[in-house]
Amino acid sequence: MIFAQLFRSMSIFFAAFSLVVLSNLTVGMANESNPHSSSESQFKEKLARAMTGDPVAQHLVADAYMDGNGVPKDLRRAFGWYEAAAMQGNPDSEFNVGRAYEHGDGVEVNYKLALKWYTRAAEEGSVQAQNNLAHMYMDAKGTESDYDLALKLLRAAADKEHPTALNSLGHVYSKGIGVPKNDALSFEYYKRAADKGLDIAYFNVGSFYFDGDRGKQQDFHSAKVWYEKAAAQGVLQAYYLLGWMYGEGKLGKPNAVLAYALTNVAASENGERILEIAQYREQLRKRMTQDQVKEAQILSNSLATPNTFNTAYRKYASGSRH
Repeated sequence: MIFAQLFRSMSIFFAAFSLVVLSNLTVGMANESNPHSSSESQFKEKLARAMTGDPVAQHLVADAYMDGNGVPKDLRRAFGWYEAAAMQGNPDSEFNVGRAYEHGDGVEVNYKLALKWYTRAAEEGSVQAQNNLAHMYMDAKGTESDYDLALKLLRAAADKEHPTALNSLGHVYSKGIGVPKNDALSFEYYKRAADKGLDIAYFNVGSFYFDGDRGKQQDFHSAKVWYEKAAAQGVLQAYYLLGWMYGEGKLGKPNAVLAYALTNVAASENGERILEIAQYREQLRKRMTQDQVKEAQILSNSLATPNTFNTAYRKYASGSRH
């Protein structure tokens, strides 16, 4: 046992030492271009602590490489430092190692290792790990599907108000995945996730009002409120359904310019409904003058940018232009 612990400690040391050498080379190159950078100075301080084996500092160094803060972005080095901290039991790093193995960030995809590290982090109370681990079991990634365990993990994370877990439970009850279908519970979980500011949850709540067949009366104006929130955060499906409501006069007088502009943004990503969206945009174009189409195309640029969405949208949604 003593030799095993010693070997493990030496492994951590040498792994960290090799990372330090690489990190110093990177910092040196960064300093040549901007020797007075405060972010580089802060990185050096974190690196010095990480070299002593401090797992918190190692995690922060990994974050710096992950985000390119003070050093060039480098997913491989980020993974190495997360792994060094994870080997010392840092739950946040354990989660990040699991995520790296799941998505191939700086390391080859390995679902079994992702499962291992998510499990370790989840057992130490990481809500993010509980959520991601649940999806591993639902999607049979690195293991056989286990809906009972997945639901247990999602509920544990949802009890701590984790937005994605809340939204996932909304989806589970909406589709009846491993549980009886329950629209009331689905809406409740989606709404709780939306109240936490989760963009896709805004869309999911809005869809209850848009559809009008899942325990909520159809109400396009209520759907509009939620779809506006989702579109402002870049949910393209919300752009499309907002555009459709404006184009078909579901919110008052038809607004072809705004409808086309919103639909044009929605068509910018090759999603599963791209053909339907493109066809509807063409229908709108045939109702419009050339000047209106040009105006809508210009407007779509502003709507596609989060910083300018609200201002541009409110201007046209107010009824001043049709």
